[in-house]
Amino acid sequence: MRLAYYCLTVKRKQKILALMVSEAPWQYYIKYEQFLYQLKHPFQQHIDFVRDYRMNLPAHIITQYAAVAFFYHDPLHHLYPAVYRYAKQIEYLCRENEIHFINTPDSLSNTTKSVQLKLLHENGIPVAQSVAWKHAGDLHVFEEKQQAFFIRFDNGHDSQGQYVQGPFTSVAQWHKQFDESRFKPGKHLSNLTALAFIDTQSSDGLYRKYRSYATPTDAIKGFVCQSDHWYIHGHNAHKTEQAYQEQAQYIASPICSGERALFMRVAQTLALDFCAIDYAYQPNGDIIIWEANPHPALSNNEPSRTRITHFLSNYYHRFLTPYNSHSPNTSL
Repeated sequence: MRLAYYCLTVKRKQKILALMVSEAPWQYYIKYEQFLYQLKHPFQQHIDFVRDYRMNLPAHIITQYAAVAFFYHDPLHHLYPAVYRYAKQIEYLCRENEIHFINTPDSLSNTTKSVQLKLLHENGIPVAQSVAWKHAGDLHVFEEKQQAFFIRFDNGHDSQGQYVQGPFTSVAQWHKQFDESRFKPGKHLSNLTALAFIDTQSSDGLYRKYRSYATPTDAIKGFVCQSDHWYIHGHNAHKTEQAYQEQAQYIASPICSGERALFMRVAQTLALDFCAIDYAYQPNGDIIIWEANPHPALSNNEPSRTRITHFLSNYYHRFLTPYNSHSPNTSL
């Protein structure tokens, strides 16, 4: 019996514990688990996906792994304080036992829009100015710069793009047109932020939102959307043959070294082990980072499915013994 337990412990020490306290089907870690199985990817032998809905997984199980990856929504501390406290307990347990902890609760809490953009700005990364909005006085920073602005939720991800108002060209216009009652805070959305409006309209009259995926050590291209509207989401993105061709060309082209380095800096600055970075190009060609989302949706289509599976697997493999020197693994 003791020998069997020892063998099991050694086996788990060569694995990552992927700890999930919910199972929302659209979350990237659910997709990642499915992709590993569908592609028969070798890394599926190195990661155990465990559902911990009651948040009571025994410590003696957790400490048998080389690394623990914690998966839940964000921003963790602001919207899900009970889950945040549980994640902090596991983080402390991992620290005491010299176990790598992936997706730390504090990094998953600093994704509040106004906090995240402030951190990026302070580290020289080009972003739109953002202020946590509570009263009209907060908006005068835009008035002083004669900068148009818009309002959206500060905490959480409005996946349908329905909670946004603006752009407003002045505080006076905001007073006349802003309707706070249209914002409906709830479990997954709270507080408001005001962001500078930056016009990224292309020469063909369209707007484009680009996405790349990043870890602190690498970055790859995700997709590009085009729309007639400046605030691009799935409901207003073009679904034409031309749009699909543009996306295919974007994915097929290599990521340039400068942008790859920039996206890695975003992940490093925010201490995010994985994120999707939304960005655009201004008319002068300069890039502007909209946000880094640590819980992006993933496409089931190829080549995206295979590329993101390799990308995540190669990064996670760095945390396994004897690879805990964090040297990249390119064999997967």
